[in-house]
Amino acid sequence: MNQRDLSRTFRSRQPFGFRNRAATALLILATVGGGCHTAPPPPPVPGTLLEAQRLALQATRLQDASQWAAASVGWQRAARQFQLINDRTNLAVALHHQGICQQALGKPEEAAARLEQASRLNDELGLATPWWRNQIALVQLEASTAPDQAQARLDRLNHRHPGPDDAMSQGLLAHETARAKLRHHQPAPALADLALATTRFQEAGATFGQAAVEVTRAQTLEALGRLSEAESAWRSALAVFEAGGQLRGIATAMAGLGNCLAMQGRQAAEAESLLRRSAENFEALGLAPEARQARSALDQLAPKRER
Repeated sequence: MNQRDLSRTFRSRQPFGFRNRAATALLILATVGGGCHTAPPPPPVPGTLLEAQRLALQATRLQDASQWAAASVGWQRAARQFQLINDRTNLAVALHHQGICQQALGKPEEAAARLEQASRLNDELGLATPWWRNQIALVQLEASTAPDQAQARLDRLNHRHPGPDDAMSQGLLAHETARAKLRHHQPAPALADLALATTRFQEAGATFGQAAVEVTRAQTLEALGRLSEAESAWRSALAVFEAGGQLRGIATAMAGLGNCLAMQGRQAAEAESLLRRSAENFEALGLAPEARQARSALDQLAPKRER
């Protein structure tokens, strides 16, 4: 599975770190001569802060719906507003997600620039967990554009001390390590990293992270020739993505399952249906490379059905 949107899958429904100055109203009760006095109400939330939050929430919803172009513009606007109010923490959040959207749009240079900006900001602010997310997103991006650079970055991260201290980042790092081993034709060692990633995602309650691991596990099992187990992994991932309405995940799992069935030479009708629907879904999402791959697999399947 192309993991470009793996970093979008592993985040909360709203951007983290918003500072809502009206969120905690301080109530002071003091008994003086038998009477109670309360503190004055907190000042109203500045409109500029509310606007930044509104823009970020809107961009989040667009990104969740895989509307990459609109989401990218939304995150750009949110980033500008966070910069104007000097909220550097959430400026880094907006830049990160803008980078993810640019990656989905097939603009790797722009994506790398935004992710690097976010990484530098988080490093300056001493925010380790977001920094790790930025770095892992860069590994995911470089894996498809500059594999040697991705491997060098991944090696540095795996040898960095201390490593990530949260289960989500640990799961992401283990998953990317497994994917790198699979790219280097080391499927058996990759299974151990995938097991670790699954455990960490379970600890973090990251359902879609676990589904992403199932996608990579299915690919790994295919490389080992264990096609029946791979089929089960594809079906498991598809069920999770369908339950969560993850559009890209659904299309990816359908394509993978269709390919796996074709490799086994069985259930040709289901394989053809899955590949056709996945191609149509990729096209609807504006993911041209993935659509072409599904169409190519479908073309290769047609002669087999005719025999």
